[in-house]
Order: sequence, then C-alpha cells, then structure tokens
Amino acid sequence: MNLFDDNFGLMIFAGREFSFSDIQRLPVVLRRDPSGPWGIKPVITQADPFLFVRGDELYLFFEHQRAGEPGRIAMMKTRDLQTWTEPVIVLQEPFHLSFPHVFEDGGKVYMIPETQAADSVRLYCADGNDLSHFTLCRTLLSRKRTPHVSYSFSDSHVWHQDGLYYLFTSFCVNWKYSLELYVAENLEEGTFRRHPSSPICTDNEYGRCAGSLIAHDGELFRVSQDCHAAYGANVSVMRVKTLSPDSYAEELADRNIFRVSGGEQPVSDATLKSVAVGTGVHQLSIVRFLDRYVYSTDYKTPRFHWYQKYSALKRLLRR
Repeated sequence: MNLFDDNFGLMIFAGREFSFSDIQRLPVVLRRDPSGPWGIKPVITQADPFLFVRGDELYLFFEHQRAGEPGRIAMMKTRDLQTWTEPVIVLQEPFHLSFPHVFEDGGKVYMIPETQAADSVRLYCADGNDLSHFTLCRTLLSRKRTPHVSYSFSDSHVWHQDGLYYLFTSFCVNWKYSLELYVAENLEEGTFRRHPSSPICTDNEYGRCAGSLIAHDGELFRVSQDCHAAYGANVSVMRVKTLSPDSYAEELADRNIFRVSGGEQPVSDATLKSVAVGTGVHQLSIVRFLDRYVYSTDYKTPRFHWYQKYSALKRLLRR
C-alpha cells in the first residue's frame, strides 16, 4: 500500500542563450508548487507545461488536477515574464486530460491534449482570441484498447513540415513504450496514415515524448522522458536527422539534461548556482519571447495527502 504518491509542480526559466544542459542555471521567473497536504481537494498536480507565444503575450498551458478529480487544462499568461494572470480552466472533459500541446496553423490555434483515457487523439480549437476556451474539432486517431495496453496515445503532438502533418504518439504495451509516427496532408479533414518507419523508437528511456518538437538554428529536436526505472525520471534530447514521408531517423543529442535532487522540493545549489528540480522531470517546452529563451518544465515531488490514505483504505476494504 503506497500512501506517498508522486505529484508535480512547474517552473519557468528565462535567459539570453539557448541551451539544453544549462537550463537550471537560469533565473526562475515562475514556480508553482502542489498545494499543502491538508487542504480540501488540494491541487496535487500542475504538470506538462506548454509555452505558446501570440502577439505580445506568452501563454502557459498545463495540466491542473485536484485531489479526487480528473486532470483539466489550465492557462496563465504574461506580457513581461513578471506578472502572470491567475489560472483559468480552458478545457475539461469527464476523463483525465494532460499534455496540452498548443500550436497555431492557418491562423487558428489548436490544442492536442493527452486523451489516452478515451483511447483517442483529439484535436481541439480555440473559440476566441483570448484562448480561454477550446472546443473539440475532430478525432485524429482512435483504437480499441486491448488487455495488454498499459497506456494508449500518450503525449501526442503534431509537426507541420513541407505541407504534411506528422503526428507523434506513444503506446505502452506490457509496460514497454513504442513511439509511433503518423502522417496526413490535412489537419482538420485528412486521414492520418501510419508512417513507414513507425514505430520509430521502442524503448522505455526514449520511447515516450516529453514535449513537442523543438526547432533551433536549422536543427530539429525531439524531447523524450526517461521511464525505464521510474515514471518521469528525467528528460533527454534526440536530434532529428531525417523527417520525410518515407523515412525517419534520429540520434541522441543530450541525455538526462536535468539535475534532480533526492528531496521533496526544488533546492538551490550555491556552488553550481543552479536550481535542482525534485525527484524527477518529464516535460520541456522552449519558446522565444522578449528577446529571451523561455523554458518550462515540471518537477516530481512526493507529497502526503489525507485523501491518499483514505483512498488506499477504501481499495483495501474492497478486496
């Protein structure tokens, strides 16, 4: 009986230089921790942060989950990296939501959150310019779950290149992750076909994404989360060498880019002049805003909540 669950908080860093390995040395411009242990329906998870720039505003979309409730998608925004709006819920469903991949295409703003609880990949569209509400546009992929599937359609996202939409999504079968790739000519109406190179990775260390693709200085990178020893242990970076309708190839660019601590909270390290995240990390998003590179990530921390003990007792009594 495990009464100590891993919860997540989030942090945003900002600096003048682009780097995967020096993120924790940058100033922290926003940090949101899980709520205290004894609140009524405390916020246990604020995770999977995605950054999105539109006009003179920086948006932050993330998973927001209260105790005993499925995850929802929240949004905050800023104009100066100092003052942020309070979180508002922009999308909720009867099932759990996370990993809100937000992007713009053809003048519209879309979101592909993780909807693996519904065994599907779903495309949502923003209803207005303030991006405060999203409505289901279509289902991109769906598959009936089999007994051996641990997770389906995990951490899905698309990349638009040369008139084609490449969809990355992971399956976990018998606790082994496989990263699959699909391709379509049209986002709102096209059929996503399985790419000839799919699965492009079958591995618990690199087979599940930790964010959407990142383009920088003529190169393309895929971020992956390390789940081979524990869920969300760290983030690595793969360099995409080939992405075409017929082939896909990547190589390891940087492994385990975050320094994690053994404690429950992010801590300062005066020697390294950096911030150590908690017991794990499983997300990375990078954008350019106000002449800076802005990095968002989440950190894993074990927190004890009264409801966990209550839930564990209920499960025990059902046996």
